[in-house]
Amino acid sequence: MIPARIGLSHTIQRLWPQRSFRARVTLWYVAFVAVLLVALALSVYFIVRNTLNESLNESLDQRLADARTSLRIADGQPALDQDGPPRADDDSFTRLIAPNGAILDSSTTIGARLPIDVPRLARAIDGRSSHYDLPSGDEPYRVVIIPIREGDRVIGALETGVSRSDTDEALDTLLLVLVLAVPATILVAGGGGGDDDQPITGSAYDDAVAAALAHTGGGTVTETELGDGGAACEVEIRLDDGREVEVELDADFNVIGSADDDDGPGGEDDDDEHADDGAGDDD
Repeated sequence: MIPARIGLSHTIQRLWPQRSFRARVTLWYVAFVAVLLVALALSVYFIVRNTLNESLNESLDQRLADARTSLRIADGQPALDQDGPPRADDDSFTRLIAPNGAILDSSTTIGARLPIDVPRLARAIDGRSSHYDLPSGDEPYRVVIIPIREGDRVIGALETGVSRSDTDEALDTLLLVLVLAVPATILVAGGGGGDDDQPITGSAYDDAVAAALAHTGGGTVTETELGDGGAACEVEIRLDDGREVEVELDADFNVIGSADDDDGPGGEDDDDEHADDGAGDDD
C-alpha cells in the first residue's frame, strides 16, 4: 500500500510537472489564503444575517406586545380595537386568524391579502408561538404568531409581521461586497507571494547550471535566480526521483550550499540547509 504522503506527492507532480518548488509554494499559499478568506466571508455573512434577524425578532416582539393591548374578546370572538378600516400599509401588519385559517381582523390591507402559513397556524392553535419568514412575491415578511386563549381554550392566533426588504437588501449588498472582495484579495495575495527574482542569463546561466548539475549528479533545471539570500545565484533542480534541490553558488560558481525539498517521493522530512565539505566541484 502506497503511503498517503507519497501518493499526494505523485499527484502534485502529475498536476504541476513543470512548476518549481517556489511556484508550488506560492500556489499552496494562495490556496490557503483563498480557503481562509472564504471561511471568513461566510462567517461574517452568517453572523450579520443572524444579528439582523434577531433585531427583527426584537422589533416584532415589541409590536406584538403593543398589539396585545388592542386585543379584545367578545362572545369568544377575538377582534382588534382599532378605529376605522385597515390602513393601506405594506410594511407591517397585525392580524387575527381563526383556527380554521380565516382572517378575522387585520390592522393593514396587506395583512388581509397575505397567505396563511398553515403549519405555523396549527402550531399556534396547539399553544406554541414561533418566528418565521413569510414569502410574498417581492416583499417577504418576518412574522411572529402566538395563540389567543380564552381561559384554557385556544380560540385563534395573533400574528404580527414586518417587511424584511431592507434587511434582505442589506444582506444582498454585504454578499456582493464579499463576493467582489474575496477574489480581489486572493489576487493581491497571489501577486504578493509571486517570484520577482531575476533569472540567470547568458554565459553565467551555462556556468551555473553546469556547476549545479555536477553537484547533484544530474536532473532537470526548473528555475534559476540571481542574488537569492547570501548566495550570488541559485539553481533549482528536479532529480530523477522527484526531489527538488536548490543549489547555491558563489560569484565564481562554486557550490556553497544546497537544500532539499521534501515534497518529492524520495525526499526526507528535513528542510535544513547543509553546506558542502568542499568549496566547489572543481578538482
